[in-house]
Amino acid sequence: MIRFVLLLGILFSTTLASAQTLGLREVRVQVSVNYSVPGPFGDGDDAVKAQETARRALYGIAERECTVLKETLATECRLENINVNVNRQRHAQQDVITVGSSMTFRVQLK
Repeated sequence: MIRFVLLLGILFSTTLASAQTLGLREVRVQVSVNYSVPGPFGDGDDAVKAQETARRALYGIAERECTVLKETLATECRLENINVNVNRQRHAQQDVITVGSSMTFRVQLK
């Protein structure tokens, strides 16, 4: 159910924040992802599981990003760094889980 809500409730923004040159055909690509989803109310196991699901979704996005980079501009790609933030905002009857990540990839250009 959380996965379904996560997919429907996604407010997703991906930006190529920087591409820093490392060598002749090698660059770093930084991608930022942010979204919010409704979460379970309270501090119970459901809330903990929802936050874990949100983190897993970000890790999945990081894994798929190398595929996107290889399909568009790279011959080789590897995840160099990832930062993940999960926050919960409390509202009267529903909590909102806000998730953000910054990922850095090292790619070899085509």
